[in-house]
Amino acid sequence: FDLPGRYNVVNACGAIAVAMDLGVAASVAIEALGSYRGLENRFTINEAGGVYLVKDYNSHPTCMRKVLESARDLVTGRLISVFKPYRYTLMNYLGDEYAACFHGSDQVVITTMYAAKEKPIEGVNTDSFVANLRSEGFEVIHLPEQTDIHPWVVQNAKPGDGIVFFGGDDFFRMADAIGDEIRG
Repeated sequence: FDLPGRYNVVNACGAIAVAMDLGVAASVAIEALGSYRGLENRFTINEAGGVYLVKDYNSHPTCMRKVLESARDLVTGRLISVFKPYRYTLMNYLGDEYAACFHGSDQVVITTMYAAKEKPIEGVNTDSFVANLRSEGFEVIHLPEQTDIHPWVVQNAKPGDGIVFFGGDDFFRMADAIGDEIRG
């Protein structure tokens, strides 16, 4: 089992425990884990010019915190989180947890909230989220236009840095394109 990330180890132990509870021999479960290569866009690492671009679909603050703990083990430089706040209701109910989940990040890049057809909630928006992050002491780079993330990362990433993209397919295509550009 050679997937990076502490949470992959925890998940592997859980899978072995469940398999054993279902009557599968531990040796069979362990052997099966040897062929497991992970899920696409769950702590998927793309190295480009010494920069580690990590794609992760997790958007819940507890999971994001675990991803960042694992990503910190990868890098010798800065750890930069890239996140698009998602849904007014999530930001409303989990705003404080989101604000705290970025601990370990040297910088947090935030773009405009994706509403997913939800109606706005008074006082819940990208600006309030950025202010909440800054009140927690984070260095926040607020790029309202998502298209500005790509050039910002290319210009600012240095060998040894880890850039973690939390989000969906649009962020993952961007991470791949950034990797291609850094490689030249």
